[in-house]
Amino acid sequence: AISTLELAKLYVISYFVNSFLPSSLGGDLHRGWKLGEKTNRVDAFAATLTEKASGLFAMLLLSFLFVWSIYI
Repeated sequence: AISTLELAKLYVISYFVNSFLPSSLGGDLHRGWKLGEKTNRVDAFAATLTEKASGLFAMLLLSFLFVWSIYI
């Protein structure tokens, strides 16, 4: 099992990598790769992809609710 502190370190490092590469792809790849070294690589990248998809869904939902609230 991976500790919460280790996951937080991976998140901070990937956030740092994102500041040098265009978009957030570099940090996500780094986090998935490093997490995959300690677990199953396919599961690590699936978790990263799921995180991105859920973030996109939440952003779209909030945008829809905001636009909907304007017209009510």
